[in-house]
Amino acid sequence: MKKNIAIKLSTGDILANNGFAAEKDRFCLGDVSIKMGKTLEISKDCFSSTPLFYAVAGDCFYASTNWLDLESSIREKNLFLNLDYVYDYIQFQCPRTAATMCDKIFYLRGGETLTVDEKGVPSTYFTPPAASAAVLLEDTLKDTLSSLDNKNTVYHISSGLDSSILTILAAGIHTAPLKLVTCKTRGKGAADELANVERLAERLKAGLKIYDFTNIDIFKEGIFLNDALGYPTGHPSHLIEFLLEKENRDKKYVVTGKGPDEVLAGYEWHKEEYSPAQAHFQRVCVTPPGFLDELLLNFSARGERYSFWEKQSTLSLRDRLLYDLQSISPAWEIIHSAIGTYFDICITSPFMNKQLRNTLFFLDDNLKIRNNIHKWYLRETFRDLYPDYILNFPKQGLRLDLQPYLRDFSFSELYHMLYKTAEFSQKYINETLLKKMIEETLNGKKNWGWQTWNIYLCSLFYAKLMYTRYT
Repeated sequence: MKKNIAIKLSTGDILANNGFAAEKDRFCLGDVSIKMGKTLEISKDCFSSTPLFYAVAGDCFYASTNWLDLESSIREKNLFLNLDYVYDYIQFQCPRTAATMCDKIFYLRGGETLTVDEKGVPSTYFTPPAASAAVLLEDTLKDTLSSLDNKNTVYHISSGLDSSILTILAAGIHTAPLKLVTCKTRGKGAADELANVERLAERLKAGLKIYDFTNIDIFKEGIFLNDALGYPTGHPSHLIEFLLEKENRDKKYVVTGKGPDEVLAGYEWHKEEYSPAQAHFQRVCVTPPGFLDELLLNFSARGERYSFWEKQSTLSLRDRLLYDLQSISPAWEIIHSAIGTYFDICITSPFMNKQLRNTLFFLDDNLKIRNNIHKWYLRETFRDLYPDYILNFPKQGLRLDLQPYLRDFSFSELYHMLYKTAEFSQKYINETLLKKMIEETLNGKKNWGWQTWNIYLCSLFYAKLMYTRYT
């Protein structure tokens, strides 16, 4: 359900309020607090998963849990495309930025405090997390799983450590069989894990539904995804999330295994070999910046874009985890909230519990990665519960390789969709370079699947932005 608030800055009057609780001199929504006064102060706990978009327009401050809701509130305020965001988005998939694709709308990330003075001048600062009282991993997960209505719940399942342990624990809690869902896709990803998923479902005596996504039209699905989110964000695995929820929109709860990677070191760049700042940058950067400088027209990269990597030559594991908390975590918050609202379902991720994430984040490094093995603490805590075929299987997850889906189309069809009928591309994309990307993706010389598909998503948003501006 969308929650929003509007405040007149000069007087402090509340112009609209839907879902924010009044508490003395402040309004609260989950772990987000809006402190009233001559200067507004909006703060969000570092491990909060409460989504909040905000904008300062005219004499008013607007905030909402939903980007589309906020955009409609300030539509008459001359919104423009934020090309900086497009650059960051195509370069990093989940960019470390508070910006969105609209110039006036921003996202409040965990650990940030936003201040807005009576003249409407905003500024933000980030406060690193502080250790707090620890909670037990198994007990916290079980508490969340116990609270769910098992008859109206489905579990996303891969053969990864995270989703597997949730289903194993849930099967020990609920007497009725669990409902597990996964999918088949082309290329590397979910299809590689089906054998293990089927073995686990049989062991747990759970129902398993495998959705066949091998023949989807990603461009048609992109239209629905754009309708749900409002603007592009995130990773191709978010498309899998959307497709699974679309198939299960009659359910009340969906359980996912999201959360441990960003606090227990589950990504490749958490290994020690990626502690040099430049090595980390090259690992998380999916599109070379020099290439982007040629691809995007009417744009010059701002100098502070790479400040995270320029501040120090070596990044500790904690530094790299903080990077994830300001990039990947917000993307999942936005995705889960928007898709949940779109399909009217509650997407629950037990590992996203605020106290649990704080506890896991402050564990010693050698409990996170040991002998180059990720998420050591999770493995050790549940070693007696994990089957060997789960414990020893390489991480894949519910991800999607876009290149095989693009090969369903001819060069002329892709060129038509991505450029000839796309005002965004004609204005901002180098036509010659885009043609080369399409050719190389189709002939297998390179894989520009992510970049070409997301140019399409950007063009969908731009068309919608232009339409609402002139109607």
